Amino acid sequence: MFLLSDVVRKVGGYDEQFGLGSGSFEGGEETDLALKIFGAGKHILFTPDVRIWHPQDRHDLHMPEKQWGYEEAWGALFRKWSRPGRIGPSILVSAAWFIARSYLAAAFHILRGDWRVARQYLRKNAARRAGWLKYRRTEDASAAKGLAAN
Repeated sequence: MFLLSDVVRKVGGYDEQFGLGSGSFEGGEETDLALKIFGAGKHILFTPDVRIWHPQDRHDLHMPEKQWGYEEAWGALFRKWSRPGRIGPSILVSAAWFIARSYLAAAFHILRGDWRVARQYLRKNAARRAGWLKYRRTEDASAAKGLAAN
């Protein structure tokens, strides 16, 4: 992403709970920032002519801990952005689609007899659920710190 610094400052920059090394959620920082920009009424230009090569690994197959972290971040983002005063309805539709798609994929692979892949899809939803719950705990901890400081 290439961003205007004044827009990034206006929306408060990255949420430090998201991204590698955050200690909370191992991904989702760019999605969260994009949602903050949209929520502030700003626009993001998508230019398909600009291409950036990023090597893809199959972390869902070879690095299950990494995949868990990514999916947990999705669950946290769903929780964060579905709160009142946010861009909630579209996020809830997206969350429902992510969850339903994983369950449908798991069912499809069970019917094919591929239990290993089916378990991976079910694990994705377990991680998203864990992220949803963990984000709430993180919010509660932040609120408690704020009250203690006052």
